[in-house]
Amino acid sequence: MSFCGECGSEMKGPFCGTCGNSSENRVLGDSVRQTPTASLETKAFLKSLFDFKFESFITPKIIRVFYIIVTLAYGLLAVAIVFSAFASGRRGAGALALFLVPIGYLFYLGFVRIGFEIIFLLFQIGADIRTIASKITEEAQ
Repeated sequence: MSFCGECGSEMKGPFCGTCGNSSENRVLGDSVRQTPTASLETKAFLKSLFDFKFESFITPKIIRVFYIIVTLAYGLLAVAIVFSAFASGRRGAGALALFLVPIGYLFYLGFVRIGFEIIFLLFQIGADIRTIASKITEEAQ
């Protein structure tokens, strides 16, 4: 059994299902740090939501949920387009839709994924800059 070295969740594949870190950050056995409970994560989300000083951000916490919603919405739209193409009664429309819709689905989903990754990376870059700035401040004192 292995755990994520970043958030402490159990890893069931090459990436952590909770925070998305790769298997390079695995921790084996009982040496994992304690993970926050779901109620604490909810409180942290609500605390971030009403943080008027903007000291914590909610976007990194909810971006995975948005991606799941977009993936499901695109999937339902793709299925609806294929069914409507077959129902239109036009010759070859269903077969053409069966070929082109999955390509379009993957194309648009790829762009959404890239956009979400860019947003997520901007937040990670900001966190890294804050870490570097705090280390420099500590060394200066």
